[in-house]
Amino acid sequence: MRKVLVFIVVVLLGTTVFALAGCGNTGEAKKQMKAADLAWDNVYAKITELSSSLTSVLAPVISGNFSALTENVPALTKAAESVDTITKELDGVEKLYTSLRDLNVGGYTEYADAMIKVIGATNEIISLGKELLAKMMPVIQTGDAAQINAFFQQNMALLTQAQTAQATAQSDLDAAKKIKTDKKLGQ
Repeated sequence: MRKVLVFIVVVLLGTTVFALAGCGNTGEAKKQMKAADLAWDNVYAKITELSSSLTSVLAPVISGNFSALTENVPALTKAAESVDTITKELDGVEKLYTSLRDLNVGGYTEYADAMIKVIGATNEIISLGKELLAKMMPVIQTGDAAQINAFFQQNMALLTQAQTAQATAQSDLDAAKKIKTDKKLGQ
């Protein structure tokens, strides 16, 4: 009888210790998720700002106003410089989500994987944008509307690829947010 009682106490203590250890990991996961999300929000705000400024510069091109590009070369140059900074910051954010994933705490791992996927898709957009800007700048600096028009005609596939990457990144972000909401992470 005494052995059974000792066995039950040992099992209960083991279960309690295991449960407490899990709570500690969940607490750490919440903390790391909040830090990673904050870092993502900061970078995402910069990406949104950059996207808005580029849209205002590039939008007139759609209607054939190529002079808008030549007038905004400084804004395009600044955008190219911002891309490098954003890329470095995204690498840091990815490390935060990787650390969260490595805790291996249920839904937090799934969410971290989803956000790492978002960062990969975002990096693809940035890479395509950087490639497009690098090709575009010398043509824009000529100021020749015919050359600029020809450039956009020749690089339509790259523009389409960038739009597709943008849609993929947004879809991935929506999926990550859904995981966070559905699993009630951080609450």
